[in-house]
Amino acid sequence: MEDNKIYFKKSDLNGIISISPDVIAGIAADSCLETQGVAAMASGPIGATRGIVIRINDDKCSAEAFIMVRNGHVITEVAKAVQRNMKTAIEAGCGITVVKSDVFVAGIEMKA
Repeated sequence: MEDNKIYFKKSDLNGIISISPDVIAGIAADSCLETQGVAAMASGPIGATRGIVIRINDDKCSAEAFIMVRNGHVITEVAKAVQRNMKTAIEAGCGITVVKSDVFVAGIEMKA
C-alpha cells in the first residue's frame, strides 16, 4: 500500500481492514450499471475509477457517479435510483456510511 490513496480503515481486536477507493468504486459502478435506464458509465474527471469518484473522510465516504442514460427513460428517475442503489451497495458491501451520493448525467444513449 505505497500509493497516495486514502484507504477506508476499520480496526478491531483482530487487526485492521483497509479498503481501497478503487474497490469501493467498482462496487458503486456495478450498482449503477444494474440500475434500469443506465446505458453505461461515463469517463468522469481525472482520477475517476470506472466513472466513479470516491472521497473518504474518517469512517464515511461520498460517491460521485458519471452515467449515460438510455433514451426513453426519465433522467431524474434514473438518477434517483442510481443514488439509492449506489448508497445501498457501498454500505452493504463495505460497511461504510455513505453521506452523499451525487449523480452526473453525461449524456443520453441514442441507439436506433
